[in-house]
Amino acid sequence: MRRTPPIQGPQDSVALEKIEAEVVVLKGYIKNLEERIQRLETPLRKLIQRLRERGRLTLAIQRDNI
Repeated sequence: MRRTPPIQGPQDSVALEKIEAEVVVLKGYIKNLEERIQRLETPLRKLIQRLRERGRLTLAIQRDNI
């Protein structure tokens, strides 16, 4: 892992603040995506179960080697 050089002056401090702000934004995006995945997970599981019950997923599983 690379070590970050120490902050040298005001430019480095400003750059660090910008990076930290971007990290906060990215963490927000990640949290939003995780919440969306959780909301979709149950309906998708139910759909997969219904397809299995109907026997339609068997060929897809064999084809895709799931």
